[in-house]
Amino acid sequence: MLLAVNCIVWLIVVLGLAFWLFSFPVIGVFRSRSKVRGQKRQNARLEPRRRQKLLDSIPKDSVSGLRDLALIAAMFYSFARVSAVLKLRVDDYYHNGARRGLRLHEKGGKEHEMPVHHLLEQILNEYIAAAGLQSGQALFQSVNSAGTELTGRALNRYNA
Repeated sequence: MLLAVNCIVWLIVVLGLAFWLFSFPVIGVFRSRSKVRGQKRQNARLEPRRRQKLLDSIPKDSVSGLRDLALIAAMFYSFARVSAVLKLRVDDYYHNGARRGLRLHEKGGKEHEMPVHHLLEQILNEYIAAAGLQSGQALFQSVNSAGTELTGRALNRYNA
């Protein structure tokens, strides 16, 4: 009698585990391993031609267009996370000798300083001059409802 009860309990546990494992849609999550060993995995990235086409498609006739261009270019050229780029202040874009530098504020309070790509430098200089940003302000700010001027509040990652 005790053996039959143990078998039934064991069967219920195994069936419950199987139900739990197969109730989550995990089939498309993992990459296929059908590649030949030794081949490198391709990262999701834009080719320079397509990246430039995307940057050229952003309108530059308003402050919001220049802000969007600077935001996307900063992520392209620095390979930074969205929230790290949105935490940037005007002071975090600084002179480092003849070149410019960017100080990214990463997770856990870590700071990452890096040189700025020359195309990103041109885009950021144009945006800062057009927006009239001062030291201490957030680099990427939200715009008013008309989309014509910056509000002074930092842009959050949901609206970026």
